[in-house]
Amino acid sequence: NDDDALDLFKKTLPSTSLLQVQVSSREVLRQARQVLSADKRGDFRLDLISLAMRGKKSRFAQLGTMIDKLAIQLGKDQVDDDRKKEFCTNELDVSEDETKAMLRKKKQLETAFSEGEAAIASMKEDISSLTASIEETDKKVVEATELRKQEHKEYKEERAANAAAKKIILMAKGRMDEFYKKKKASLAQVSSHRSLESDALAPPPETFDAYTTKGAEASKVTTMMEFMAEDLEKEIVDGEQEEKDSQASYEKFVADSAEKRSTTTEEIKAKERAKAQAEETVLKSKSMSKAESRKLMTQSEYVHNLHSECDWLLKNFNVRRRARDDEIDSLKRAKAVLSGASLD
Repeated sequence: NDDDALDLFKKTLPSTSLLQVQVSSREVLRQARQVLSADKRGDFRLDLISLAMRGKKSRFAQLGTMIDKLAIQLGKDQVDDDRKKEFCTNELDVSEDETKAMLRKKKQLETAFSEGEAAIASMKEDISSLTASIEETDKKVVEATELRKQEHKEYKEERAANAAAKKIILMAKGRMDEFYKKKKASLAQVSSHRSLESDALAPPPETFDAYTTKGAEASKVTTMMEFMAEDLEKEIVDGEQEEKDSQASYEKFVADSAEKRSTTTEEIKAKERAKAQAEETVLKSKSMSKAESRKLMTQSEYVHNLHSECDWLLKNFNVRRRARDDEIDSLKRAKAVLSGASLD
């Protein structure tokens, strides 16, 4: 009947108080969504909460829990950013210092390598020059020795010739002296006999003047022979002295050359040792330079990756922090709207 139908219709209609509550809840959710949508960052997590607020069975307690969790997570995200920023700043500074140190070391090694190469080249030239000096000294000693032998041979030959000539001259002079001495004695004896046999002075024989002249001439010849023998003796004495002086000069030259050779040889040995050390240093410098280059490549790659990881964060750190602060503030205000609309 009509009365029963009216009662059924009234039962199906919501009460006035329930309609007011539903309208009030929708308004609160709308205001909360409006607060969240005011954030311009557009974090998808805020969008999820805003989406949850559109559901027909949205419960304020669950929304509050979601807001609290997101606020806590945003705080953790900021802590992570702070730590990451500190890490990036410190690591970039340290890496930059390490890179500079590696570059300085590599440059020092390259300089040591170049200087070592130049020193080795210079020492090679010095060693070559010193070796040539020894060869030249040895050559001069050989030449001086050959010359000394030739001079000594000539001296011996000349001395023998002078001695033989002197001996012949003295022998000839002796024979001439003996011949003219006997002749003079014979003439004197003949003259003495003739003076005894004749009381009157007889004129000397015609040959006496001839013998007298020849005696004078013989005296001149023997005197000249004496001079020649004396000259030869002087040449022998002078030759002996010259030979002694030449031998002494030769021995001094050989001794000086030997000393010079010994000194130069020691100098060559010292330069050879220095060259060997320089070559070892060059090899080490070259090896270390290559190792340093590899370290620099690794370091460069690390710094590149570090920049890729950190540059965006460092550049946008303040923007991200302000946006995150705004999100947290929006969440707090949204929760305050929900809390203020609590129906408990």
